[in-house]
Amino acid sequence: MLLLAATAVNSANDAFLRGSEDRPEEVSFYFFRGDTCGDFKLYPGFVAYAKRLYQEGNCTNQGFTLVDGSKVGDLHNLGAVGRATRVFYYKKAEMETHCTQCLIHNCCSDGLKCITDGHDGACTTCTGQYETVCGDKCCKGGQECNGDSCTLPLFQTA
Repeated sequence: MLLLAATAVNSANDAFLRGSEDRPEEVSFYFFRGDTCGDFKLYPGFVAYAKRLYQEGNCTNQGFTLVDGSKVGDLHNLGAVGRATRVFYYKKAEMETHCTQCLIHNCCSDGLKCITDGHDGACTTCTGQYETVCGDKCCKGGQECNGDSCTLPLFQTA
């Protein structure tokens, strides 16, 4: 059964990497660890199993809005299904930012980026499905934050 699950995950991942139009929509799950919330996505075939261990949803809907990084690792309690899963980590904002003119002052707090708002800039979170904050930018899915810039990894580990 474990080999079958790993094969299904690998097949779904292969379809995703090839850009297959028929790839299934992923489902989000979250968990808490201390004052941090982590969320990740799984393909629909593994939702029933994951629901026994995690809550369906994401961290931002639980009030955790400050991005605290991401990491690819194994969710051991999910077995082969949780192998090499990217988990995004968030913290709760202690208070709303009062930064104005961030394009001039670069005053957005961690987890927020500065966007052009028709004036002198406004702090906001990254809103794309696979975006994470990197300095004053948003890294797209597959990119890594290195310092203040988004880059593609030189190689991927399986």
